Amino acid sequence: MQSMRHACVNLTRSSKKGWVMKAPKTLLAAALATIVSVGLTDAQGPAPLLPQPGWHIPPHPRTFAEFLTAGHDLVVVGTVRSATETRRGFVRMPALMNLPVTETTLSIEAVMFGSAPDQSIEMTLSDTGYNLLPGDRLLAWGSYIREDNWRLRGRARRIDGDKLSGRPNEPVFVGPSGRQDTLSFAAIQQALSNGPHPSTVYNGMRLIALARLRSSSRWCEDGAVYEIDSLGWVVGQSETVPHRLIFPARPGCSPSIFPGDSLLVPLPPGFVDAVLRLTHCPSALRVQDGFVPGLGVSLNQIDRALDSVGPVLHVRSVQRKED
Repeated sequence: MQSMRHACVNLTRSSKKGWVMKAPKTLLAAALATIVSVGLTDAQGPAPLLPQPGWHIPPHPRTFAEFLTAGHDLVVVGTVRSATETRRGFVRMPALMNLPVTETTLSIEAVMFGSAPDQSIEMTLSDTGYNLLPGDRLLAWGSYIREDNWRLRGRARRIDGDKLSGRPNEPVFVGPSGRQDTLSFAAIQQALSNGPHPSTVYNGMRLIALARLRSSSRWCEDGAVYEIDSLGWVVGQSETVPHRLIFPARPGCSPSIFPGDSLLVPLPPGFVDAVLRLTHCPSALRVQDGFVPGLGVSLNQIDRALDSVGPVLHVRSVQRKED
């Protein structure tokens, strides 16, 4: 395999050259970005990114497990406490009002990925027709949406014994080839235990720096490269902050980090290099309006979502309560 430097040409080209993902400027573009981030398409993985000249788009998730690890901020197993079908939109997007949704309250049984705000969470499920009753068990996934004041929005599949099911006549998941994924719940749990979810990038790290994305390379088959400038420290402190991040093109990876945006940079113990190579999609590193969607907390309360385990950090399944 060729090196990242050769695979992604002109890595340090300025964003002014037009090789980077531009932040949405219009309401319609913002709406599309929001829909992409939530993965609203019915059981077929995230909606595709809009291609740009010279881009290699990361592959679509091939399985339900890959879809769940693609970048949703929170993936949980929970029991329905209440569910109401209604219509609502996005607080900051009047053009997307009056959408069919199912407002749910879940008691969390297990957090598969991410950091839940409490043992009981509220989640807006896109669309209706789930026919949920109190006591139903769900595998639910969602993302914190800026346009809805960081409300958790997503979808769910019912757990009946070891079987997963969608809404009536809805498959659990359809891959890019059209093949339906019919794995049992136990098989999905096993597959998820082997998948690097974006939020797990913090596990085993020791320090976290705050940086600003200066420019990025276009996508290539091996991934992409971020050129960053240091803004300071969030957890701990060191003399070394990398100026380049390299990450792989994982299926369904859509970081939504654009030039000028802030991002977190977790560093392992003893890190002294100028280049940090990640094995995760970097979507959980995004900081927007002082909020870290990948951990479900504001930047100034990041310690609620992280624990120190010996000399390193670990993402908490359920956030520490505020003092």
